[in-house]
This record gives sequence, C-alpha cells and structure tokens, in this order.
Amino acid sequence: MLVHQFPVRSETFIVDHVAGLLDRGHEVVVLPLTPRPTAEWNVPSAVAAIVNSTAPKPESMPAAGFSRAAKSLALGVNAVMRHHSRPLRVARDDSITTPRGFGRRLLLAERAASGGPFDVVHAQFGTTASAAAAIRRHGVSTAPIVCSVHGQDVNIDIGKRGARLASLASELAVVTTGTEFMREVVAGVGVPAGRIRIWPQGVNVDRPPVSPRRARGFHVLSVGRLVEFKGIDDSLRVIAAARPQIEGIRYTVIGDGPLRSYLIELARGLAIDDITTFAGARDHAEVLAAHADVDVFLQMGKVGSDGSCEGQGVGPAEASASGLACVVTASGGLPEVVRADETGLVYQTGDIAAAADGLVRLSKDPALRRRLGDAGRAFVSANYSMSASIDTIEQIYADAMEQWNEP
Repeated sequence: MLVHQFPVRSETFIVDHVAGLLDRGHEVVVLPLTPRPTAEWNVPSAVAAIVNSTAPKPESMPAAGFSRAAKSLALGVNAVMRHHSRPLRVARDDSITTPRGFGRRLLLAERAASGGPFDVVHAQFGTTASAAAAIRRHGVSTAPIVCSVHGQDVNIDIGKRGARLASLASELAVVTTGTEFMREVVAGVGVPAGRIRIWPQGVNVDRPPVSPRRARGFHVLSVGRLVEFKGIDDSLRVIAAARPQIEGIRYTVIGDGPLRSYLIELARGLAIDDITTFAGARDHAEVLAAHADVDVFLQMGKVGSDGSCEGQGVGPAEASASGLACVVTASGGLPEVVRADETGLVYQTGDIAAAADGLVRLSKDPALRRRLGDAGRAFVSANYSMSASIDTIEQIYADAMEQWNEP
C-alpha cells in the first residue's frame, strides 16, 4: 500500500481495509511516501507497531499540522496489495523526499519494486491512478490496477481531472466507487461502465448498539473534516433554529480542518456557542465511544463552492451501526446510506427549517428515534459491514487478476 501518510485520522477506512485484508491472511505492503504520520492514535493491533514506531508525539506537531495533512492526502493515496498469507510489512526511508511530476512517479515505481512482484496494484483515490499506471508502464509490475474513487475525488478531482482518469481507463482493470451516485459521476467522465464496480466502505457492525440515553437534555453529534461540503455551517444553523423548541439541546462537532475558526465564529454569531463544543480531531475509538452519549447524528451535507460533495458518508453509516437515528441531506451519496423515513430523516440541501423541525420531532419522540436507529443498524449491517466490504474487494481483486490481459 503506497500512502502519503499512514495512518491518517480522517481516512480510517484505509486502516480498516488493511486490517481486514490482514485478517484474511493476505500480505499487505505499505510504502508511505511521507515517512511520518500526522499524529499518534489508536489503530487495530495488526498495524499498531507501525504507529508506535513512526508517530510523533502530539506536542511536536505544528498547530496547523492536521489541516496540512488533510490537504496532502487530497493529492492521493496509493495502495499495493499482495495476495499471500504473510504479515504486514512497512518500508520507510526518512531521507527520501517526494519529487514532482514524472520524477515522483519513478520514485513510486522504484519503491514499489522492492516489495514486488505484486498480484494487484490498488490505487486509493482517483488522483493516484497515473502513478499506479506508471508502476506498470515502467515494468516494475505487470499486475492489474484497481483504482478506488472516493468522496473527495467526486467533484474536486473527477470534475477537474476526469479526462485524465478517462484517458487511463485502458490501463485500469477496475475502477471502484462507494455508491451509485459516484458510479454515475465516474461514468460521466468517460470511464467505461463495464469497468466500474461498487465497493462500499465498510464499518464495524460487530459492536453492540448504544443504549438510549438516560441523561436529561438532547445531544446532537456531527463528525467530519471541517470543510465546506460537510455542511457543518448549515448544521449550526439547524441547531440554532431548533434550540427554542428543544429544552437542554447540546451540539458536539468532532473533527478538524480549515474552517474551524470560521465555524467557531458562526456559532458565536448564532448565539449557540454556549451549547456547542468543537471537540477537534479524535481517535476512531473515541468517535465510536462518543455515540453512547448522543441522541441523534446530524450531517447537513452540500455541494461545496469547489464542486466537492459527500461521496458515501462513513460518519452516518457508523452512527447507524451504533443504533443512532440520523438527520442528513440528499447530497451526493448520503441518501444511499440513510434511507428517508426508514433509517433516518433526509432533507433537501440547505433546508434549515425542515431539518430543525425534524430534530424537534425526534427530540419529542424517543420511540421514533429507536425505530429509526434499529432500522439503520439493520440496514448498515446488511449493506455496509466491514466483512461484506472485504468480501467485495477480494472478489474485485480476483476478477481483476483473472480477466486482465497483461501487455
């Protein structure tokens, strides 16, 4: 697995993907381009040694470190998978810097060569497709390439660089997307429909559902990077609109990003700063633990000014897996994860009044919250479990190896 940094808090599905493959007995080669991960945090025991040996102490990080890490991640993450019953290996070289353009691609190829031969080259994020193709083009690997397009690719990278991805389509065995929405976007830029497969990002459904809160008040949670398309600004407006009708309402936002200062000021301007907590970035285990102290998950997703939007929505999926009712918008892939009036409440993007009314309704009807939460847990367990996700990607790898014609 070629990555810019490993692990990264905002991309827990990469760690889950690695851990799931290791659990199945596959060998995974991790080759970080940037030798130091962004922060020290908890990951499954199978990959804990990497974190312990490479993670800097939090106090050594610059104040804006996480934001810069998120931006660097947007440049792309590569993965190289080997199908053998071997443990995870990590290749690190602190003296290596990442050159640009063609030189960068050659560096990828050279570093990959030390771990080959590979059965599958998996490029995580659409921006890495050209680098993965370079590995093959320069003879380092003749393995088929699987390219996974994720949420942040959908408009930022697909919209601006879709022609590049389409031009590489002949070199890619499979392009995966997490939702039907993303499949349509990728097909729309010219990737042949026959090469697109849906691979939803899985979540842990093995943990027990949260118990209904006994504490007084009504606690709402949002989780995600503090970027425009996550819609935290609209979520704050929903909380402000609902506050007069919900006694004891509180709102917690877990996540960090470039809009943090703006959102704190917005909460102050909306006069809800006294009930709003910006908790910052948290370990994945802490995020899941936070579900036990909330009543509803809220994500007012939208299309950002740069065209970005939510490709799938791991946050709502994890909340549903915990048995929480979700309130989301019909933006991007969100309505595929949260089914309107079945597993949660779904509103049009920007409809603050309707979403606020939905929160008020849920605050006054614990039975409705439980019904939606139970249905959401069942739906996610059936469609987005980590086990099912690994089953799907294993089949995609097998199909790619069987069907791909090497030059």
